[in-house]
Amino acid sequence: MNRKRFLLCLAVIVLVAFLLRLAICLSLADTPAVRAPSQVTDMATYLHIAKEICAGNWPDHFDYQPFYYTIVLPFCRLFFGDSPWGFMLLQTLLGALTVFLAGIATAQIFRNRIIGLLAAALLTLSKMHIFFTPFALFETVQSFWMALLLVLAIQCHR
Repeated sequence: MNRKRFLLCLAVIVLVAFLLRLAICLSLADTPAVRAPSQVTDMATYLHIAKEICAGNWPDHFDYQPFYYTIVLPFCRLFFGDSPWGFMLLQTLLGALTVFLAGIATAQIFRNRIIGLLAAALLTLSKMHIFFTPFALFETVQSFWMALLLVLAIQCHR
């Protein structure tokens, strides 16, 4: 398979991944766990810290929360306010980009573009990767960073 055809097929898979994740966001956007998560959850902690940062109250320390996720959420709040659509759209985009990176990385590791497309398609259809998209959890962001690090490690190795 030539490079142009591989990238075209991968783009179609990434578009499907984006649309699936967007569909789950649309269907879960009004659920309490997305709109107003319980105060005992990590989601509520992340959203609270983001709200505090937007109000100018920078935390003096971060316990278990991933620092970068807490930095991203305030930007989502700036554009979308209290609506969960800021982080849901961001995570939808990151989920689709993760599918792209998985396809690229797998194709490079195995030196086989068809296997790269298969990996991208499998991640596109991964129930958990789709399901966590609308929640203010860092699983989607973390999977993006891990896929990006893998692609960069492959490039460094070369």
